[in-house]
Amino acid sequence: GRSCILVSIKGQTVMLDCGMHVGYKDHRRFPDFTPLLKSGQRLEKTISCVLITHFHLDHSAALPYFTEQIGYNGPILMSAPTRAICPSLLEDYRRVMSNRMHAKDMYTPRMID
Repeated sequence: GRSCILVSIKGQTVMLDCGMHVGYKDHRRFPDFTPLLKSGQRLEKTISCVLITHFHLDHSAALPYFTEQIGYNGPILMSAPTRAICPSLLEDYRRVMSNRMHAKDMYTPRMID
């Protein structure tokens, strides 16, 4: 998995999930955001909001990368339980991938906040 789906309805585009493929240690673990960047517009003009369906890594773990490195600064919606669990889960994943798996291009703890 690496769930990240764009749905356009009546002029609005919603990104459903922003997940990471946990089987890769390099850039392939992130969704390919290149098509979103080709227009040259700010991402907030292209994407109305990001909706995270649940806290599993394949649905939420690319969110810090998308916001902090790709530059999305628009609304992010998720349930209260997902919002409560996500930061701890993302930090644990970041720590394991950075320290034990020596993954490249991981986000920092500050990017998770």
